[in-house]
Amino acid sequence: MWNVWHIRSLGVGGAVVLASAGVGAADVVPQPEPVVGGGLVRVGQVTVDAQARSASFPARVNMTHGTVEYALVADYGKTHESLLVTDAAAVHVQSALLLLNLRATGTNAVRAEGVLEVPAESAVAVRVAWDGAEGRVTRRLEELVDLVSNEGGRTVVTGRLATGPWLFSGSWVTPEGFGAHFDGSYFALIRDAIAVLNNPRGDAVDDEIHAPSAARLPALGAQVTVTLSAEPAAAASWNAAFRRASAEGATNGGETVGRRRGP
Repeated sequence: MWNVWHIRSLGVGGAVVLASAGVGAADVVPQPEPVVGGGLVRVGQVTVDAQARSASFPARVNMTHGTVEYALVADYGKTHESLLVTDAAAVHVQSALLLLNLRATGTNAVRAEGVLEVPAESAVAVRVAWDGAEGRVTRRLEELVDLVSNEGGRTVVTGRLATGPWLFSGSWVTPEGFGAHFDGSYFALIRDAIAVLNNPRGDAVDDEIHAPSAARLPALGAQVTVTLSAEPAAAASWNAAFRRASAEGATNGGETVGRRRGP
């Protein structure tokens, strides 16, 4: 089942990520380790469930107020603008997605403005879970990010991040090595070609409108579990809405699709 590990790329375009300065070979080409059984393997701190097509790893709440540009970074990354932080290695997170037979689209996919189509094989659901006062709480990542505006020096919540898939764009090899490892950027709200996952919504072009949803988050520093799942059905719904919006734009004056706000 897991021989895919040896033939799939950790990056994009078929290139295999090899050991490079500052990253050991065990980090860059990690070998899956059996866990309890039942299709579970562990790659660093990431546990992969082949049957459920999901991967989970620990993280913690890093911000409950302020403006954020990332949903998740490494503990040495851009922590001043990230909702969550993790000790899990970026290469292990990306490798886990590849073990689930998801496909990285490549960095060119995140360079357009506006809403992005999400291929079914690149669609990822992100859920965050923690132990609350009344038991286990699980929320989609989108529920934990508010859209805000500044009105007269006061931050006003205008909405919430639209429910839908995240784009597995995949990080790539920079001159320093595996990009997401060195930059510490994992899940980007504002598009980042280095990040493993990117926000495909139209709001990804504005770096001043995302904020932690304090009312839906546990306390600052709380331990959480992040679970990534393949979500092809959500991609189909997302892309159908994208195409409807594109057609409406063409009908109503030919507005450029890339600049349209998202479904």
